[in-house]
Amino acid sequence: MAARIVRGDPIWYVLAWVVLLTGLFAQRVLATGFTVQGILAVVIVAFTLFLYLMMGWQRGVTFLRQWVLAGPGRVFVIPVSLWVLSLVYAKLSGFLTDEVGILGLALALIPVEIARRETRPMQSKDLIWGWLALLIPLMNPPFGHRIPLALDVGLRVGAFLLPALYIWLAREQWQHVRLLLAFSYLWYSVEWATPDVGFPMFSLFHLYALALAVYILILVGKSSEVGLGILLRRQDFGPVLRNFMLFLPIALGIGLVTHFLHPHWPTVSGVDMLLRGVLIFFFTGLPEEILFRGVIFRSFIDYIGEPRWALALSSLIFGSAHLNNPPMVGVYFVLASIAGWFYGDTYLRTGRIASAALLHALVDWVWDLFL
Repeated sequence: MAARIVRGDPIWYVLAWVVLLTGLFAQRVLATGFTVQGILAVVIVAFTLFLYLMMGWQRGVTFLRQWVLAGPGRVFVIPVSLWVLSLVYAKLSGFLTDEVGILGLALALIPVEIARRETRPMQSKDLIWGWLALLIPLMNPPFGHRIPLALDVGLRVGAFLLPALYIWLAREQWQHVRLLLAFSYLWYSVEWATPDVGFPMFSLFHLYALALAVYILILVGKSSEVGLGILLRRQDFGPVLRNFMLFLPIALGIGLVTHFLHPHWPTVSGVDMLLRGVLIFFFTGLPEEILFRGVIFRSFIDYIGEPRWALALSSLIFGSAHLNNPPMVGVYFVLASIAGWFYGDTYLRTGRIASAALLHALVDWVWDLFL
């Protein structure tokens, strides 16, 4: 099944979401007064959100790719701009360190450099250097002790070995391997190598990773192929509702029996409940579905040829990505793997990232508020 993006997505729709999300951010940040640091934070969020949500504007996607490919060095203009903004903000907030500069530059340049080689004939050095580059985020010392050291080390080793599976499945065709390595770098950086720069509400480098993920797919011409977009069609809601109703009793059964889930009634207002759903969709649902369904699952379909086997394998990888959530990591792995199956089935039926992200956000929203 070929995944397609809806053509002609209007720019006003993208701008409306950028204005809304930036406005919510500005309300929180500037509530206590206008400062240079606060204003810069709002500008950074608006700029980065526009790059991230540009996936909903097909003509903008086409224009950006044509502009980038029109001149040497243009491919790095946006990544370097993001890095410079991070340095300025870190300086203003008093968090500027060598680690911030080095890891920020690596996040901006390395995945883009790996991915842009996707359109060229495969060379052994692409694979070697792309794989070894993953050591940069994986070798970074932990910022805290959220999980036991043994589990942390095990996850890092497993993450480094994961590209071996990509290479084996590709069977020397090398299709998508460099793209998978580029997204692995973004993924591992978010997990292990995004230093704090004092940015309000969330990690600045996490936000950058979202924009860079979309930028990379645009750069290599894969945005239409993976069904990148934020608009939903009427026919997309059927598979979302179907898979939600199928997954919910399974999750409740496993979660209640194992005492992983603890039902409760939310104490927040209706507006806050709605806001949480929006934020989960844009900052959890969309980015995770771009990675696990749009890139990994999509690549596995090309490698294996049988969508259901590709779905099963990619769902297990999705489940494994949640092993860093103690204390009941085993139950979390099982539930996340099953959820990954239903998210992937939704993507397979609709061919669109947004529909899988909506189901993902709906599940996380119910869990966050009621379980």
